[in-house]
Parts: sequence; C-alpha cells; structure tokens
Amino acid sequence: MASSGVVGRGSGGSGGRWPMVVRATQVDSFPCAVQGTLAGSGPLRPGKWESVIGNCVYHGNGGPMTLASRWPPASLLGGLDDRIRRDLLALGKSVRVRDGDRLLRAGDPATHVYVLLLGWFKVHASRASGDEALIAVRSGGDLVGELGAFESRPRAVSVRAAGPGVVHRIEREDFLSFLTAHGGALRAVLRAVSVKQRWTTRRLTEFAGYTAERRVACVLAELLAKDLPHEYGAAIPVRLSQPELAALAGTSVPSVQRALRQFRVNGIVETRYRRVVVTDAVALVELAGDESQMDCVW
Repeated sequence: MASSGVVGRGSGGSGGRWPMVVRATQVDSFPCAVQGTLAGSGPLRPGKWESVIGNCVYHGNGGPMTLASRWPPASLLGGLDDRIRRDLLALGKSVRVRDGDRLLRAGDPATHVYVLLLGWFKVHASRASGDEALIAVRSGGDLVGELGAFESRPRAVSVRAAGPGVVHRIEREDFLSFLTAHGGALRAVLRAVSVKQRWTTRRLTEFAGYTAERRVACVLAELLAKDLPHEYGAAIPVRLSQPELAALAGTSVPSVQRALRQFRVNGIVETRYRRVVVTDAVALVELAGDESQMDCVW
C-alpha cells in the first residue's frame, strides 16, 4: 500500500485562501487516478472528506469544498459490486476537470461516456432561441453520455463541470463491449437510465402540480441530501443562479425570488451570491413534503 500527498491552496466561499491536502492511498498494484489539489467552497469539518475511486481512497484535511465525497447507493457506481466497479474503472482514464470545463456538447458525435467520480456537473439542453436551459444536476457516481452511446446518435445535451472534480472517460466501443460481457453492469446502467426516465415522467406530472414554493424546497432538499453534513449550516453543494434554480424547479425567476424571500423570513435559508445556505433542514424537508422522496434534479 502506497500513499502520497500534495498540499495546495484553493479559494474559499468568502474570498479567502485555505490549505487543502489531498492524499491518495493505493489499495493494490493499480495506479491511483488523481494526485493534486481540489478546490471548492462551503464549510466542511476537517477529516470528513473521503472518497474511494476505483482502487484508491482519497482523503482531504477539510477546508471549504463542495465536492461530493461518496457515491449514493442510487448512483451507477454506488449500485455496482466492488469487482464490477473495479473492472469498469480499469477501462479508459481518469481526468481532473475545472469549473466550467465542458464534458459533452450537444450535437457532437457520441464517441465516449463519462463516469463521474468526484464533483458536481450541470446538464444543459439547447432551446430553439439558441440559449441553454439547465435541466439536471449530476454528481459523483453518475454516468453521462450513455444514451448517445446506445443510440449511436449525436449528443442531445451538454454537460459542464460545476466546480473542480474528477471524471473517468471510457470510449464507446469499450463501454458497450463491457456491458455485453458483464450482465450486472448492464442491469445497473439500465437501472440508472430508468431512474432518469422516471424523474422526467414525474416532473411532467406530479412535480408540475405543486406550488412554486414547494418545487424550490424540493430542489434544495434534494441537493442538500446528496452532500455531507456541514458544521455551520448546510450550503447547497452546487452554485446555482436564480435562473438555474428556476429552471430546475420548473418555475419563473420571480417565483424563485419570492420563495427564497419567504424561506429567509422563516429562518430556513440564508442567501448569498449564487449560494443558498440551509439553516433549518427539517423545515425545508417539511416544505418539500412527499415530493422530497422523489428525484427533483437527478
């Protein structure tokens, strides 16, 4: 077992500077995918960041960051057994990305897929007017680009990093061959695709029938549930503008502004530039109601 570390510096949410240590511990003879510094914003208690990527365990010494540090059971990687996950990540290569880096571009050929290892990623669809609308948020453990790979058609959406992270690129033919040879992996991918389709159906039916306030609460609660507990309130782990929050909630910007204003008055959230800090998570979940049990943004 080998270990190495790099001390770096990143930008804190308040504009300050903070030290960050990332140490990769090699579990067996396979090389670790990432060595270096990851930056982000939002308070996190020291010693609470740890993530397993393939054969490697990554540790952080705390500091402000927004990176998803585990793979939810409902995600692709979280649903695979250890052997299949290791074999899948033995394909292709891992790459560090920075805020704003584009992984997929709508209209491009579907030559590869990305398994998201660390970080947060925004999925955009193009409008007829030529601009883009945020339609989903993905995090560590998820897969993007699989529909184009299955269909051998151009990309339908664009995906960008919403902060620093790590992704694993697998070429289309390697990915499809792996699924053909590993039934467990194929079932996991189909399950992930099914979850996305179910979310789309619910958003067009159940979710659309709720008030704007409840929709906003649902989106915030769902995002919050995907992140680690924080010591001083809980910052929503991905930075969202009000138009982006409105797009995810399926409502207008003025409706989002009114909802957030009411949440502030009730002591449920604090708002900063492109940042929402939840100060009363219990009240937020109560506002979301049964809707908090469904995937609002995944």
